Amino acid sequence: MGACCWPDWPPCWVATACCGVRRLADRVVALDVLFAVAVLLCVCAALITGRTAFLDIALGLALTGFVGTLAWARLIDRRHARARREE
Repeated sequence: MGACCWPDWPPCWVATACCGVRRLADRVVALDVLFAVAVLLCVCAALITGRTAFLDIALGLALTGFVGTLAWARLIDRRHARARREE
């Protein structure tokens, strides 16, 4: 098994996307992908170890990611609505 290189590690792609992207909508997608990767890792850990606690953690992460994505999308929508009213 080789060493992990920065560009080849998927969470690093998401971190780069969150920091390097200027549009807020792209950052929301990057956050959603980050939560999806975390849920996938928890499910894989549950399958490998046979412990169901990882599935509980995956469920909590999925719900947190869903609510976070909705809240951030709502914030962006309100910001655009306010900008349209000011024009």
